[in-house]
Amino acid sequence: MSISSTVSFLKNCFKFRCVIKLCHFLTRYLYFCVSFLYDLCMIDMEMDARDMSFFPDKSFDAAVDKGTLDSLMCGSDDHISSVRMLREVSRTLKPGGIYMLITYGDPKVRMPHLTQSIYNWKIVLYIIPRPGFEKPGGSSSNPQPKPVPISDTGLLPADFVLEDPDSHFIYVCKKMGETTEVSDISSNPLIADAL
Repeated sequence: MSISSTVSFLKNCFKFRCVIKLCHFLTRYLYFCVSFLYDLCMIDMEMDARDMSFFPDKSFDAAVDKGTLDSLMCGSDDHISSVRMLREVSRTLKPGGIYMLITYGDPKVRMPHLTQSIYNWKIVLYIIPRPGFEKPGGSSSNPQPKPVPISDTGLLPADFVLEDPDSHFIYVCKKMGETTEVSDISSNPLIADAL
């Protein structure tokens, strides 16, 4: 190898190293910028779900609940607490907004709370068996859940068989429009008692 070709080779290596270092720097800088913007956009707040007066009406497109309503329904004043929380969720959702409740609570227990006219929700129910659950006869559960038909009162049909008693129930509640004003609900005992 001649001296000129060695020098040329070393220059190319140096350029290549500079390009690698520059790419590495730009990647780290881009990651920093994206992280910074993400942190600016994310708001981490802690508050009582029964009083979210910090947020104005119709603030959110969606709310996801995994355990909050369940916890409130296990505490003292469970009825009052659950009504207050659901009222706040409904108030802060935009029309067309979605409240997704993921729970072990079956429709006999949850639907009387969710179907109150004050919320004006259209509810679709999904039942998701636990991972690895096999139906009687050895077939596994369907990976693509389908909505479960519910009666006009929000309950499962009388002939419905729940295959896995440890299923999760997913209630997808879509806010259909304006909710009833608080002053208009005194005739509804489930809600009126909690106010």
